[in-house]
Amino acid sequence: MKCRNAGHKLTVTGINWSPYNWKLFTTSSMDKTVKCWDSNYMVPVHTFDLRSRVYSHAMSPRARNSLVASALGDDFIRMCDIRHKVAVLTLSGHYKAVMAVQWSPLFHNILASAGEDGTVRIWDIRNPLRCLASLDYTNEGSLTSARNVGHTAPVNGLTFTHDGLHLLSTGQDNTLRLWDVYQGTNVLVEYGGGLVNRARLCVTLALTKSDKCIPPLVFHPTSNGRILIYDLFDGTLHDHLHGPMSSINCVVWRQHNQELYSGDGDKRILVWRSKVEEQEDENEDVCIEMNEQDAWSD
Repeated sequence: MKCRNAGHKLTVTGINWSPYNWKLFTTSSMDKTVKCWDSNYMVPVHTFDLRSRVYSHAMSPRARNSLVASALGDDFIRMCDIRHKVAVLTLSGHYKAVMAVQWSPLFHNILASAGEDGTVRIWDIRNPLRCLASLDYTNEGSLTSARNVGHTAPVNGLTFTHDGLHLLSTGQDNTLRLWDVYQGTNVLVEYGGGLVNRARLCVTLALTKSDKCIPPLVFHPTSNGRILIYDLFDGTLHDHLHGPMSSINCVVWRQHNQELYSGDGDKRILVWRSKVEEQEDENEDVCIEMNEQDAWSD
């Protein structure tokens, strides 16, 4: 399959397949646009001009919403309706660039955002005038305090657990934090292992499902060419994968094949395959060790 369309004029910051229409995917870019693509013909069917750099975007898991949330460099979160091809809503609360957005897989109106201001915010898009909560890593401030910060440096990565009960955030303070979404509190898990996060764009983390991998694991790409593998709930560093010398920006876990995909600054996609030891309990999946399998480059 060949694609002759140039796509974007500047760095592409994200790509998402539609969760409800397999023919549709979206891309975002520092050229200030979000594009909707027809995968059959590999051409954009609509372009949203958001007039600000787009650090990342996320598609609502709910078909009824048909919304794309975009994290913008002008401190705002812009909601675009794919079905009607219009920008319908703006969320304001960050006071520096918004770097990451993620929809809750449990509550379809709930959105998490993170930004250069060090804050991690929870929104209900039905009440867009202010965020529901601004998370505080010290657990000392009220959830609506303007002084709350999730990290002591820009926050450039977010992901919900598959059950929607917890949220992970990563920041340029080289810390990974686990949050209780219901309570709005820092769970205080200590993730060690020399995490290095100097990424200027959104960092994509990957999680295994808690009912498929015991313990559930977090895969964290780093700026020094490693992928750190943590126990989600106790922070133990299970292993680390040595990738290219350049920064690794994103990872995706494919549960069915026990494979991890990573993208790096050398324009490569690496595929890592797990080795699963014999299990005493056939009903229990245990992820043990990861090894580089293959690579593609331009």
